[in-house]
Amino acid sequence: MPWPLITFAILSAWLIVRARRRRRIVEGWARSNNLRVVRRLWSGLSIGPFPFAALGRQAVEHLEVSDQDGKLRRCWLKIGDFVVGLLDDRVEVMWDNDAA
Repeated sequence: MPWPLITFAILSAWLIVRARRRRRIVEGWARSNNLRVVRRLWSGLSIGPFPFAALGRQAVEHLEVSDQDGKLRRCWLKIGDFVVGLLDDRVEVMWDNDAA
């Protein structure tokens, strides 16, 4: 098997595992805060209000969530730890328009 193909397979597997882990952490955060993720908002390469997240192994998500009353709110989540990344379930939230 040629090296480029092996490298591509390993990289693809890593990206899939990372995306699934990220989704599980976000869903767990929403559930523990009695929220429902309505949609994930496209933010391009933006890291929102977390400028140092790009230096570590953390992930950033821009979400629209609804509470038990159906009220829609938008927030940014910083997921994981600076050093170990998504191996840590830590989530930091910043609400759009400082509404918390």
